Amino acid sequence: MTMHLVKPHSSPATMPAARGRSGPSRASDAPDVVAQHRLVRLARMIEPDDARISEWRRHTPIAEFGGLTADALVSHGMQYLVEKFLLAILSGERG
Repeated sequence: MTMHLVKPHSSPATMPAARGRSGPSRASDAPDVVAQHRLVRLARMIEPDDARISEWRRHTPIAEFGGLTADALVSHGMQYLVEKFLLAILSGERG
C-alpha cells in the first residue's frame, strides 16, 4: 500500500499558532503519549509498515503546515493538526 500523506501540489498555508503554548518548553509540555499513540494508530490505517510511518513522521515535510514534518508539529504542541490531516486522508477528503 502506498502512503499518501503529502498532497503533491498543495500550496503552503499559514501555520496556525500552537494551542496553549507560551514561554520556554518544560517536561510537562512533552507531547501527550496517548495522543502520539492515536496518531500512530491512524497512520497504520493508511500505511501498515511501521518503518515507513517512522520515515514519514520524521522526514516528510507537509506543505499545508509550512513544510514541517509530523514530528515537528507534534513537538510544537500541534498534534491535533496531524490528526486532522490523517483523518482527512482516511475519510477520502484528500489523496
